[in-house]
Order: sequence, then structure tokens, then C-alpha cells
Amino acid sequence: MRKSLKEQQLEALAEEAQQEREAEERRKREAAAAKAREAQMLTESQKYQALIRERLSQAWYPPSSATEEMTARLQITLLPTGELASVKLVSTSGNTAFDNSALGAVKSLNRYPIPDDRDTFEKYFRQFTIEFNPRRLR
Repeated sequence: MRKSLKEQQLEALAEEAQQEREAEERRKREAAAAKAREAQMLTESQKYQALIRERLSQAWYPPSSATEEMTARLQITLLPTGELASVKLVSTSGNTAFDNSALGAVKSLNRYPIPDDRDTFEKYFRQFTIEFNPRRLR
């Protein structure tokens, strides 16, 4: 028995609706996976940011003239190997000795701790800014 044109159209519409539902489910799964990946990259980046701050605070010797109000902001650019590509003073503390001590700390690290994941490195560690302040290093 042949199906009527109406039945064929209804089946085609049902098939199309099913494909749309499947595509929507796939989009939701992909979005959830991307969100999970993003969260993992963020967690990973926080871990390595803390490691970098710790290494820099160990290497930093602020001058005796430093006050708690002084803050120098430095932009650090790293190579994928964790080696320093460049460092730039983006905001001075107003004290040359203080700024130079922060620059010296950044330059003194041979290799920075960085995540193995390339995407996380590119997003968070290829280039970042860090603040040097006697009370806290962030």
C-alpha cells in the first residue's frame, strides 16, 4: 500500500524534527564540554599563577626604601618552554630602585612553571600582568 502524499510529508516533518532535536542535544553536549574545559583551564591557570607568584616572591628583594603603598605592575611574556621572552614595566611605583628590584626578580627566574596544556598556556600565560607590592605579590 502506497503512502499518501500527506503521510509522506508528515514522516518527513517528523524526521526533520528528530534531526533538529539530535542536533540541539549535540550542541548542548558540546557547550557543556566546552564549559567544563574552560573551568578546568581556569583551575589549572590559578594553580600555575600561584606557583609563579610563589617563585617570584622568593626571588624578590624589595629595597629598604620600599613602602607598603608602592606597587609596580609588570607585563610578562613567556615562551611555550616557560622561559621569559620579555618583561615590561606597565605601571611604575614611583621609585626606581623598587621597580628595578621587581624587574630583577622577573628576570632572575630561568624557567617559569607553566601548564602542559597548550591552550591554557596561550590563554593565561603567554602574556600576563603581575603586581609587585611589599604586602602582597599578585
